[in-house]
Amino acid sequence: MTTRARAAPRTDITRPVLSLERRQALVGMAFVFPAVLFFALFFFYPMAYALYLSLTSWDLLTPPVWIGLANYAALVSDPNFLSSLSITLRYTIEAAVPLILLSLMLALFLNQRLRLNGAYQVVYFVPVVMPAVVSAIIWGLLYQPSGPVNNLVGIVGVEPLPWLASADYALHAIVIVSIWASFGYDTLILLAGLQSIPPDYGEAAVIDGASRWRVTRDVTLPLLAPRLLLVTATSVAALLTSFVLPYVMTNGGPGTATRVLPLLIYQTGFQFLHAGQASAMAFMLLFITLIFTALQFRLFGREVL
Repeated sequence: MTTRARAAPRTDITRPVLSLERRQALVGMAFVFPAVLFFALFFFYPMAYALYLSLTSWDLLTPPVWIGLANYAALVSDPNFLSSLSITLRYTIEAAVPLILLSLMLALFLNQRLRLNGAYQVVYFVPVVMPAVVSAIIWGLLYQPSGPVNNLVGIVGVEPLPWLASADYALHAIVIVSIWASFGYDTLILLAGLQSIPPDYGEAAVIDGASRWRVTRDVTLPLLAPRLLLVTATSVAALLTSFVLPYVMTNGGPGTATRVLPLLIYQTGFQFLHAGQASAMAFMLLFITLIFTALQFRLFGREVL
């Protein structure tokens, strides 16, 4: 071999094993993996295991026994489940409708750039940051026969009401607390949505002769539809799965007047030791919540999507 041949440069270039795009993808997967692992361990696995338990008979003491769809079939004719489902739907409707309307009206009011607007926002948001247990205990004291609530209604000539001791008033009492505890969050979301709407749309409608009500109905509300969907969906889901207020304030009583479905699930699983049946109830509640969410997307879908 000649010297010239030995000095000839090598033409084969060692290429990296992975391309730049694939290395970037691996780095991204490395960042995402801890979150995926967290959700897999604390969300997907418990949900999958709960689905398995809903197909078994389990008393928390002995190994689960596979029974298939028997738990779901039994719920169709279970009077306790049907009664709690009815109470849950009634509680959700009674609380959700005034909650959304009150939050919307307050957001429209605060969007007028009033003086002390920041102070108002702090005041109405205080119930949101208050723990639900604390709210339930405080309102339980307020609802006492000689408490401030009865003193207030006594001003207009109403006799003291057994708010938490009567099946006729207990659910309404919890509805009032639920609205009080949630309207600040919904108002804040809607107010942020109102402030993100360019004022040019409303000003153009006013120039065309539209009244304030027409501007609100035909301009503001359609542009606010995504925030309304968010507020409505989260509020309905929270009310359907409400547990703390009924548990702390009445424990489902008097009788079963306020035994909402989440409370019945807890009692069935941990007091009566029917964990398989409780899991089936939980998935029925999940299914009902998904139906309500789908209906809301159907209602707001044209404006949002």
